[in-house]
Amino acid sequence: ALLLYLSAADLRPQHAVTQVDPKRARSQLLSAIEIDPTFRAPIEMLTAELVRTPGNDTALEGLIVAMEALGAPGVSAMVTVARALENDGHAEQSASVASAVLGRHPAHVDALALAGQHAYRAGQFDRARTIIQALTAIDPESAVPYALQGNLLAAGNRIPGAAIQWELSLSYDPDQPRVLLRLGSYMATIGEHQRAYDILLRADQLGASTADSLYQLGVAAYRLGLIADATAALEMACKMNAELSYIHIMLARCYVRAGNDEKATTHDQRALQLLPSYWPSALAMGYNALNQGRLAEALQAYAQVARARPDLPEALYGLGIALVANDMLDDGLATLVRAHELQGDNVAILCALTLTYLRAGLLDEARASIYDAMFLAPNNEEVAHCIAEVHRHTH
Repeated sequence: ALLLYLSAADLRPQHAVTQVDPKRARSQLLSAIEIDPTFRAPIEMLTAELVRTPGNDTALEGLIVAMEALGAPGVSAMVTVARALENDGHAEQSASVASAVLGRHPAHVDALALAGQHAYRAGQFDRARTIIQALTAIDPESAVPYALQGNLLAAGNRIPGAAIQWELSLSYDPDQPRVLLRLGSYMATIGEHQRAYDILLRADQLGASTADSLYQLGVAAYRLGLIADATAALEMACKMNAELSYIHIMLARCYVRAGNDEKATTHDQRALQLLPSYWPSALAMGYNALNQGRLAEALQAYAQVARARPDLPEALYGLGIALVANDMLDDGLATLVRAHELQGDNVAILCALTLTYLRAGLLDEARASIYDAMFLAPNNEEVAHCIAEVHRHTH
């Protein structure tokens, strides 16, 4: 294949010198591709003119002549060229090459498969269905018609039916990256975490992952308790696209589970930079900061949550504690009272109120709060501590 490519390269124009034998060059390049379909250099040499000047009939006709001269190997090589154009994002040129093959070999399975994909992406669903029927008649065990049928059903928002077709397609050919990504995404959406994990991991092993598919792989792994795998997938997704807030949000949760509060805070901060309205990240940051004694940081985070969700007892509870810890006793007490009004049976809020009342010298109010907490949770350690504090202040 290399020798054929080098020989063809010698026949190409060099420094404005006229090409010696374009027909022979194309034939040698197609032969090189047929020998080694993974050899990119001859493919790029053949497709350069098609890509540079879309709709160039002269270049395409020259390829057709070379293909016909080579027979079956030429046809196989042409389909490889069409597939390479498709994978490189040159759908129009890929469709032209596939159509040229079908014009002379209308039952060629691989060319029909490409034509079906082009029809689907162009929104020509009737043509795609016709091609599916032809493919099924020629080769009932081909994976392609099932994959195409699945795509058509998905386009009509009939996703469960599409998933059945994608599963059938994978049963004939398990190494289809695009089908794996579509099916894996659907499985993740419906909560089939193990199946989603297995499918998306296979897609990743084939080198087909995207930032979104790695995110879904990470979520599936997280739900299965595979925290290390989830973190690895999400970190790879972050390298692909660090501007997606939901990746940072999920990474923060993974690092919390792994006990790495520093990295969790880093990703929560980045999530808030990208999506300032996402209050759960601010809530997590406030909780970590308060536990680690970073009082000013905790106050800022909880205040951000309270602004976004003034009716959230958990946010007001954290904000009240942070205010008291920052010596804003009156504001902290008022905030904790409001949290208690919103959730009267929350023992943690009652305990926080008790200690704040004691600090403010309001012993009767402290007693009332702790009695309510005792009724709700008589054996709670935090309640026992607050009772001891009330007795100490009383005596």
